[in-house]
Amino acid sequence: MKPLVLLLVALFAVWLWRSRRPPEDGEPPAKKAGPQTRAPKGIAPPQPMVRCAVCSLHLPRRDAIAGTAARHYCGRDHFDQAETSRATAPPPSP
Repeated sequence: MKPLVLLLVALFAVWLWRSRRPPEDGEPPAKKAGPQTRAPKGIAPPQPMVRCAVCSLHLPRRDAIAGTAARHYCGRDHFDQAETSRATAPPPSP
């Protein structure tokens, strides 16, 4: 039991010593490269995504065609298909 306790104390001492010493590259720990919080300059920020009302394809809202009743479409064909079928459909029964 005593060797196990000594091993744990030694490991703790090594960990403590290594965490307190300055980094080898001379840069302070706060300035080291960590996870990036900003996107690099060449990458655009994320865009809101919408779903095509016909085929359920998800695409950026700026690329979608907006229809009636807050519906979005991935292309002109699906827009025409859905909007003409809605225009010729009978009104819903009460």
